[in-house]
Amino acid sequence: PQADDDDFDDDDDDFDDDDGFVDFDHEADAAAAERAALAAARARQAEWPQWSDSEDTTQMWSIIYNGNVEALEKWINFAPAVVKMRSADGRGPLWWAFEYGRTDMVDLLISNGADKDAADTHGISPQEMEAST
Repeated sequence: PQADDDDFDDDDDDFDDDDGFVDFDHEADAAAAERAALAAARARQAEWPQWSDSEDTTQMWSIIYNGNVEALEKWINFAPAVVKMRSADGRGPLWWAFEYGRTDMVDLLISNGADKDAADTHGISPQEMEAST
């Protein structure tokens, strides 16, 4: 059987090119992602409210740089929140442990609550520091 021209209705929208497609606003999506990232950074910062360079952050950096696991364990036992300590650039013990290849310290920090998925002020996670060494 052959189809007649009457079988094809020009008003039928079943074959419109844009059926099922939603306009996507890339700029709005990027802005929403940026707002979400900033909100997440603020929430993480609340865990260690003052991201600053201090005697404590300097001492922690020194402990990790020198591989002094015993001193790190003592500090964590005395004040468990130190695993979330941050310097002004948003980096802290876990970033430095990854950076200097201190796998024993990485494991100790993570097992005591350090967030391996956190980000510093540049969006760099602790794990990404490992690749930069």
